[in-house]
Amino acid sequence: GDISFGGLGQKTGKYVRVSSDTSCESLYQLMTEHWKLRSPNLLISVTGGAKNFYIKTHLKDKFRRGLIKVAQTTGAWILTGGTHAGVMKHVGMAVRDYTLSSGLMEGQIVVIGVAPWGVIHNRHALVHPEGCFPAYYALDEQGQGRLSCLDINHTHFLLVDDGTHGHYGVEIELRARLEKLISQQSLGKRGTIYNAMLKHTPCVVLEGSGRLADVIAQVAALPVSKVTLVLINQLMKRFFGQECKSFTEVQVIEWTKKVTDKNIHFITISDSFGGQNMRNVSNSITKFELLNMFFLSLELSCGDVFSISFSSQSCDLHPAMFSALVGDKPEFVRVLLENGVCVRKFLEHEDTLCELYAHLPCYQKSRCDFFIVQVPSKGLVDLPCSGEDWTPDTVWDPGRDLFLWAVVQNNTELAEIGWEQCRDCIAAALAASKILRKLAQESGEDDSEEAKEMRELASHYEKQAIGVFSDCHSWDAQRAQKLLIRISPSWGRSTCLWLALEADAKSFIAHSGVQVNKPFLCLLTEKCLFKKYI
Repeated sequence: GDISFGGLGQKTGKYVRVSSDTSCESLYQLMTEHWKLRSPNLLISVTGGAKNFYIKTHLKDKFRRGLIKVAQTTGAWILTGGTHAGVMKHVGMAVRDYTLSSGLMEGQIVVIGVAPWGVIHNRHALVHPEGCFPAYYALDEQGQGRLSCLDINHTHFLLVDDGTHGHYGVEIELRARLEKLISQQSLGKRGTIYNAMLKHTPCVVLEGSGRLADVIAQVAALPVSKVTLVLINQLMKRFFGQECKSFTEVQVIEWTKKVTDKNIHFITISDSFGGQNMRNVSNSITKFELLNMFFLSLELSCGDVFSISFSSQSCDLHPAMFSALVGDKPEFVRVLLENGVCVRKFLEHEDTLCELYAHLPCYQKSRCDFFIVQVPSKGLVDLPCSGEDWTPDTVWDPGRDLFLWAVVQNNTELAEIGWEQCRDCIAAALAASKILRKLAQESGEDDSEEAKEMRELASHYEKQAIGVFSDCHSWDAQRAQKLLIRISPSWGRSTCLWLALEADAKSFIAHSGVQVNKPFLCLLTEKCLFKKYI
């Protein structure tokens, strides 16, 4: 029946009380035919504890916006535990915010709560001997005790009853079966292939992949006269197992006609798979699905809760790495680096770095023009041109390349990740400080917000250089002194002392470990004399 929640907006929803052994096919039919829900293109199953927990505001906002964006654009169904607690509560609040902001009394987002009947507080309000609808349900968190209230922002409820009271988890098995059925419905509708064929869309059927694909593969090459109803029945029993009993004779006859349709030549059968080839196909599908999960997580912006749990080569994750970088998702960049992505392999093709720069906004690309022209003239980054031979003095440093790409954008978080990948972190920090101060100066608007942010980031990296040098100096003062005058191949054969002077890093220069350095005093004298005569 219908359920009405009190409070602002008078929210309404649909609910049904079902037995724990109810047929999932009946439930799906109820939702699509009686409740008039469109079949989903995507099923988002949200699982989590029923206890309330604290979540940072910015993560909560990202989760809500991302969840609604994905559900709205893909026509998804969201399945949760349905109660007003824990992660289910956050999902409901996301739907509420969307409904209020869109001005719709009935939102377009479908959120289905599958909850155990025996733990619902005030469930007596949902039962009426005369079937009085809508049922009025009041949210009473203070009086619920060990029970749970329904979340008022869900749109539909499946309340699973196994005859027990106060027992959580009785809905788990039914929910799992329902999710499996829905996922098969969305991906394996028998009419999908036929409709594609009618529009002259080539269809590739993988023999050996199971179910309907194997049925089609067995009969596609046969003459029409040999494709009989008996043969189709035998194949359906063979490849569908017990599920075949749910198919009616009318359905089997209809499918037989479709298989023998004149458009059958549009189906390409791949029937030459060996065992190893099939394993390769299976592995490819698995990786594809997991990468899809990653990109979905990018949309949801929930990097704090996402982890990659499969073993694969680093190159398999390079597209995800590229998307995370250009999409400004530093949390995902860290996840990928922690799970095997190698920056050196990722950037070993120079086209990758070019593509990263090509994705910069136009106003940031203009900075790159300045950077390319000005920086080498100072001897800061003097890499060999294409065609020149590599020598021991010319070093390719992918960490530096990634760091500079982020610095040019004035992107604090991605720059920090790039800096961590650099070989010579002190020189890198001082070089970044120099570049950022120069870019802020060249922007022409000293009081602009962007120029201020650049100067702040420049100061940040000067402090980073001081921090690393201080640690080194406290550990071994003599070796720290040598570190200051060590030539860095990654930074145009410059030294940290020279970079500090070029960056006008006064705080770094004022460090006691730098002040006692004799080469520094000589270098400072030369620089002062040079400025005097200029």
